[in-house]
Amino acid sequence: MIRFEIGVADLAASRFAFSPLDETVLAIRLLAEPGKSAVNAPWVRWAQAELARRPQPLGRVWPLLINGLPYYPEFLIPAPAVRCPAFDTELDRLRATPAQAVRASLGRVFGGVTWPASAVELAARPAPSLAAGRRRRPGAAPRPALRPALERGRADHQRTGPAVL
Repeated sequence: MIRFEIGVADLAASRFAFSPLDETVLAIRLLAEPGKSAVNAPWVRWAQAELARRPQPLGRVWPLLINGLPYYPEFLIPAPAVRCPAFDTELDRLRATPAQAVRASLGRVFGGVTWPASAVELAARPAPSLAAGRRRRPGAAPRPALRPALERGRADHQRTGPAVL
Protein backbone atom coordinates (compact mmCIF):
# COMPACT_ATOMS: atom_id res chain seq x y z
CA MET A 1 0.00 0.00 0.00
CA ILE A 2 1.19 3.47 -0.81
CA ARG A 3 0.30 6.15 1.66
CA PHE A 4 0.35 9.85 0.85
CA GLU A 5 0.35 12.43 3.59
CA ILE A 6 -0.75 15.86 2.49
CA GLY A 7 -1.31 19.01 4.44
CA VAL A 8 -4.16 21.48 4.27
CA ALA A 9 -2.22 23.74 1.87
CA ASP A 10 -1.52 20.79 -0.46
CA LEU A 11 -5.17 19.80 -0.46
CA ALA A 12 -6.27 23.38 -1.06
CA ALA A 13 -3.92 23.60 -4.04
CA SER A 14 -5.31 20.38 -5.56
CA ARG A 15 -7.72 20.67 -8.44
CA PHE A 16 -9.16 18.63 -11.25
CA ALA A 17 -8.52 19.93 -14.73
CA PHE A 18 -8.32 18.70 -18.28
CA SER A 19 -5.05 19.50 -20.00
CA PRO A 20 -4.95 19.25 -23.80
CA LEU A 21 -1.16 19.58 -23.63
CA ASP A 22 -0.89 16.68 -21.16
CA GLU A 23 -3.21 14.60 -23.36
CA THR A 24 -0.94 15.36 -26.33
CA VAL A 25 2.18 14.31 -24.40
CA LEU A 26 0.47 11.10 -23.26
CA ALA A 27 -0.71 10.41 -26.81
CA ILE A 28 2.84 10.77 -28.16
CA ARG A 29 4.12 8.38 -25.51
CA LEU A 30 1.30 5.93 -26.32
CA LEU A 31 2.18 6.06 -30.03
CA ALA A 32 5.76 5.19 -29.12
CA GLU A 33 4.62 2.10 -27.22
CA PRO A 34 1.24 1.20 -28.72
CA GLY A 35 1.09 -2.23 -27.07
CA LYS A 36 1.11 -0.76 -23.56
CA SER A 37 -2.60 -0.03 -23.48
CA ALA A 38 -5.04 -2.42 -25.12
CA VAL A 39 -7.97 -0.15 -24.29
CA ASN A 40 -6.46 2.53 -26.53
CA ALA A 41 -5.72 0.18 -29.46
CA PRO A 42 -8.53 1.54 -31.69
CA TRP A 43 -7.33 5.11 -31.16
CA VAL A 44 -3.70 4.08 -31.78
CA ARG A 45 -4.66 2.45 -35.10
CA TRP A 46 -6.60 5.58 -36.11
CA ALA A 47 -3.74 7.91 -35.07
CA GLN A 48 -1.12 5.81 -36.87
CA ALA A 49 -3.21 5.93 -40.07
CA GLU A 50 -3.61 9.72 -39.72
CA LEU A 51 0.10 10.20 -39.13
CA ALA A 52 0.88 8.05 -42.16
CA ARG A 53 -1.27 10.44 -44.23
CA ARG A 54 -0.10 13.66 -42.53
CA PRO A 55 3.20 13.22 -40.68
CA GLN A 56 3.92 15.58 -37.79
CA PRO A 57 7.58 16.44 -37.24
CA LEU A 58 8.45 15.76 -33.62
CA GLY A 59 12.23 15.64 -33.93
CA ARG A 60 13.03 17.94 -31.01
CA VAL A 61 10.30 16.87 -28.59
CA TRP A 62 10.40 13.11 -29.28
CA PRO A 63 13.70 12.46 -27.42
CA LEU A 64 12.44 14.47 -24.44
CA LEU A 65 9.39 12.21 -24.16
CA ILE A 66 10.60 8.91 -25.61
CA ASN A 67 13.97 8.24 -24.06
CA GLY A 68 13.91 4.82 -22.39
CA LEU A 69 13.13 6.45 -19.06
CA PRO A 70 9.77 6.16 -17.29
CA TYR A 71 9.50 9.95 -16.95
CA TYR A 72 10.01 13.13 -18.89
CA PRO A 73 10.66 16.81 -18.09
CA GLU A 74 7.70 18.06 -16.06
CA PHE A 75 7.93 21.59 -17.43
CA LEU A 76 6.46 20.17 -20.67
CA ILE A 77 3.06 19.97 -19.00
CA PRO A 78 2.52 22.95 -16.71
CA ALA A 79 -0.39 22.53 -14.32
CA PRO A 80 -3.48 24.07 -15.93
CA ALA A 81 -4.49 27.40 -14.42
CA VAL A 82 -8.17 26.78 -15.23
CA ARG A 83 -10.43 23.73 -15.42
CA CYS A 84 -10.26 23.29 -19.19
CA PRO A 85 -7.61 25.53 -20.80
CA ALA A 86 -7.21 26.04 -24.53
CA PHE A 87 -4.32 24.21 -26.14
CA ASP A 88 -2.73 27.46 -27.32
CA THR A 89 -2.97 28.89 -23.79
CA GLU A 90 -1.09 25.88 -22.45
CA LEU A 91 1.57 26.27 -25.17
CA ASP A 92 1.98 29.92 -24.16
CA ARG A 93 2.48 28.85 -20.52
CA LEU A 94 5.01 26.23 -21.63
CA ARG A 95 6.93 28.84 -23.63
CA ALA A 96 6.95 31.13 -20.57
CA THR A 97 8.70 28.54 -18.38
CA PRO A 98 11.65 30.25 -16.68
CA ALA A 99 15.08 29.12 -17.93
CA GLN A 100 16.06 27.95 -14.45
CA ALA A 101 12.98 25.69 -14.25
CA VAL A 102 13.69 24.22 -17.71
CA ARG A 103 17.29 23.43 -16.80
CA ALA A 104 16.36 21.98 -13.41
CA SER A 105 13.70 19.74 -14.96
CA LEU A 106 16.09 18.52 -17.67
CA GLY A 107 18.72 17.84 -15.01
CA ARG A 108 16.30 15.74 -12.95
CA VAL A 109 15.36 13.63 -15.97
CA PHE A 110 18.66 13.30 -17.82
CA GLY A 111 21.15 13.89 -15.00
CA GLY A 112 22.46 10.33 -14.92
CA VAL A 113 22.28 9.51 -18.64
CA THR A 114 23.51 10.91 -21.94
CA TRP A 115 21.39 13.92 -22.83
CA PRO A 116 19.59 13.94 -26.18
CA ALA A 117 20.72 16.75 -28.50
CA SER A 118 17.38 18.54 -28.14
CA ALA A 119 17.77 18.58 -24.33
CA VAL A 120 21.31 20.00 -24.66
CA GLU A 121 20.00 22.73 -26.99
CA LEU A 122 17.07 23.46 -24.71
CA ALA A 123 19.30 23.75 -21.63
CA ALA A 124 21.71 26.05 -23.45
CA ARG A 125 19.02 28.34 -24.89
CA PRO A 126 15.65 27.73 -23.17
CA ALA A 127 13.73 30.81 -24.33
CA PRO A 128 14.67 30.65 -28.04
CA SER A 129 14.19 26.87 -28.10
CA LEU A 130 10.73 27.08 -26.55
CA ALA A 131 9.76 30.04 -28.75
CA ALA A 132 10.69 28.03 -31.85
CA GLY A 133 7.64 25.89 -31.14
CA ARG A 134 5.43 28.75 -32.33
CA ARG A 135 6.10 27.85 -35.94
CA ARG A 136 4.35 24.50 -35.79
CA ARG A 137 2.55 22.79 -32.94
CA PRO A 138 2.45 19.00 -32.58
CA GLY A 139 -1.30 18.63 -32.14
CA ALA A 140 -4.52 20.51 -31.74
CA ALA A 141 -7.08 21.08 -29.06
CA PRO A 142 -9.82 18.46 -28.80
CA ARG A 143 -12.47 18.71 -31.46
CA PRO A 144 -15.80 20.14 -30.26
CA ALA A 145 -17.43 16.77 -30.97
CA LEU A 146 -15.16 15.19 -28.33
CA ARG A 147 -16.13 17.68 -25.62
CA PRO A 148 -19.24 15.70 -24.43
CA ALA A 149 -17.19 12.50 -24.08
CA LEU A 150 -14.49 14.36 -22.15
CA GLU A 151 -17.10 15.93 -19.88
CA ARG A 152 -18.70 12.51 -19.22
CA GLY A 153 -15.30 11.05 -18.39
CA ARG A 154 -14.52 13.92 -16.05
CA ALA A 155 -17.91 13.58 -14.34
CA ASP A 156 -17.37 9.83 -13.86
CA HIS A 157 -13.92 10.50 -12.45
CA GLN A 158 -15.25 13.10 -10.01
CA ARG A 159 -18.05 10.80 -8.88
CA THR A 160 -15.83 7.76 -8.28
CA GLY A 161 -12.80 9.69 -7.10
CA PRO A 162 -9.24 9.64 -8.31
CA ALA A 163 -7.00 6.65 -7.86
CA VAL A 164 -4.14 8.97 -7.00
CA LEU A 165 -4.12 12.69 -6.24
